[in-house]
Amino acid sequence: MNKWIVLLALPLICGLVSAQDIGEIIKSEGPESCNTPGRYQFYIHPTIRTDQYLVDTCLGRVWQQINYTDINKTVWKRVPRVDTDKELSNWQYQEVTKSRANQ
Repeated sequence: MNKWIVLLALPLICGLVSAQDIGEIIKSEGPESCNTPGRYQFYIHPTIRTDQYLVDTCLGRVWQQINYTDINKTVWKRVPRVDTDKELSNWQYQEVTKSRANQ
């Protein structure tokens, strides 16, 4: 009987530890003011329901939900953000390089 209790409780305990670790990682990102409910927001395009976004309202990061039909998986892909002229130049260079490689 005791073996069954241990076997059933072990995954639950591991799950709680993992959730606490994730919570600590999230809390460590950004200033203390970021640790409030509502930091992460979901946005869905009103006419194209496949466009779903997750926004970190504190740090300004955005992820788009991508569905890979060939492997039947859904993932959140981070959307690159350009804030400076240097970042814009780097992004443009990468896009030109990609397009040339695909030709």
